[in-house]
Amino acid sequence: MPSVREIYENNPGKLQFIGEPGETPDGFWLSAKDDSGNGIYFTDESRHES
Repeated sequence: MPSVREIYENNPGKLQFIGEPGETPDGFWLSAKDDSGNGIYFTDESRHES
C-alpha cells in the first residue's frame, strides 16, 4: 500500500491536491479533489516519511 507521500509525489495532475501532506499524531494525511469536485482523503499510520 503506498504512503500518503508516495500518492502525492506520483500523481501530479491526476488529482487536485489541497496542500501538501500533513502530519498527525498517528501518521500523515492528504486531501484532494477529483474531476467532479468530490473530496478525497488519504491517511496512513506511518510514523515517519518514507
